[in-house]
Amino acid sequence: MSAFAGLRVLDLSGTVATAYCAKLFADFGAEVIQVEPPEHGAPVRGLEPTIASAPPAEASALSAWLSAGKRSRVLDLADPRDLETALALGAGADVVIEGERPGALSALGCGAADIQAAGSRAIVCSITWFGQTGPWAHWHGSDGVVSALAGAVRNFGPAEGPPLFASGYPVQILGGLTAFVAIVACLIGRERRVEAGEPSCLVHLDTSLYESALCLTEPGAVAAYNWQEGDPAPLRLGINRFWPTFPASIYRAADGWIGVTALTPAQWRSLCELIGLPELAADPRYVLAADRHGAADELDATLGRAFRERSAEYWFHEGQARRLPLALVPTPEELLRCPQFGERGAFATVEHRDLGTFQGPGVPFRLHGTPARPGGAAPRLGSSSDGWTRRTGEREAPLPPRSPTAGRDVRGPLDGLRVVDLSMGWAGPLAARHLADLGADVIKIESCRHFDWWRGWEVTEQTLADNLLERAWPYNTVNRNKRGVTLDLTTATGARLLKRLVGLADACLENFAGSVMPKLGLGRDVLLAENANLVMLSMPPFGASGDWRHYRAYGSTVEQA
Repeated sequence: MSAFAGLRVLDLSGTVATAYCAKLFADFGAEVIQVEPPEHGAPVRGLEPTIASAPPAEASALSAWLSAGKRSRVLDLADPRDLETALALGAGADVVIEGERPGALSALGCGAADIQAAGSRAIVCSITWFGQTGPWAHWHGSDGVVSALAGAVRNFGPAEGPPLFASGYPVQILGGLTAFVAIVACLIGRERRVEAGEPSCLVHLDTSLYESALCLTEPGAVAAYNWQEGDPAPLRLGINRFWPTFPASIYRAADGWIGVTALTPAQWRSLCELIGLPELAADPRYVLAADRHGAADELDATLGRAFRERSAEYWFHEGQARRLPLALVPTPEELLRCPQFGERGAFATVEHRDLGTFQGPGVPFRLHGTPARPGGAAPRLGSSSDGWTRRTGEREAPLPPRSPTAGRDVRGPLDGLRVVDLSMGWAGPLAARHLADLGADVIKIESCRHFDWWRGWEVTEQTLADNLLERAWPYNTVNRNKRGVTLDLTTATGARLLKRLVGLADACLENFAGSVMPKLGLGRDVLLAENANLVMLSMPPFGASGDWRHYRAYGSTVEQA
């Protein structure tokens, strides 16, 4: 059975953000209807890449990928009869997603209040560039504008400028994912409160693409500025130069390219031994990453010559054997042929009557008990003329809106859930922080010897004396709203205490390489034996299966791969 079987999702806008949010629901079994205006359809239908031989409204491969597994219903919301149909669809939905400028749908009689007044219990989620309120609410936006405002382009590109923008629609994809997290949390919260006999109410979620994009820069540019008494964040230092890490770059190999990230002193030593230059590791001028940064031009020339001696495949596997986070840097064609991603089913087949079939990204996570069904057929514009399928036990009476005079419920939707957070760095702690911000009791586990490396990966007497491990802004920004405890999981006592904690938890997450937890005797089966109802999330860099499952990586390594 799919995770969202029986769930009904209505997308009223068809922007990249709303379409991606709805796509995640569709991939896991929800019934999704995309409402589109006549003639040209939703905005995503006009986006590249396109196939010239297809009709204009069907030519976008991006639209087909975002729409796979959904239905398309053409409605003109300015037409009273179509408006009535849209409200009826909203009344039968569990989730309604829209991405219009604030007030635009309300002016047509199809805003959140109108949908809920029509008898809908749906969670309504608005995904807009700058949110529903505030001085920027009615600004026009784009992925580039938001990337610039969030500081995400500040450090990329040649030192003399201009900054480089990421291609595609990363801000909208991230915003759609952020909204998805919030919607699922509200669905869980509503279900738990109903089970507890507590009153529920209507929900209107306000997702700002700008605010969701801030997570890309808050541990760096934004946090550095705010936490260092107004000191400006560092400007661009050049192509593949990212303060304070070095090397964090790509180099040409004998064939192809190799991605290299070596942050800690141990990684630097191993890298120098791998390329046959142990004298670099012994040179006191290059012990710390900041020192290597100062000699980057000289070191890049030396490293570049060394990496040209062998193939990227050789460096990748030999480096990983030494626990070095190295990565192959593929072309798009090579990426689609990569055995690691092929074995894991990372790409799904999308079908379209006018475009044929092609490969697109699948889903970014696996649910083992309720697997996804990514890909599938994408609908032609207006190919569906019906509404929701019948289901047994139709919904009960509409929920009441929250009274303006009622006391504010300060609990988050995940209040009462406990999460054990074993993750480090950025991605894992950020995932756990979402849960903490939404009300879960998140307990961060560290070891006094192997603490989260975002506190600092080069510990000196001075960093300890200055208490920099507690003042590290990257660590603090992604670990807010959590509790913390130190356990040495290499000892019997530490492992026993973790098992006790897991036995009292609802979920546990970790982002180590695939071999770490089993080697500690704390693999998935062991933890599930302590708590059969535990939701266990593992975030190894390249997945928990395939030949790369034990390989190590930082965020930069994954980006390179």
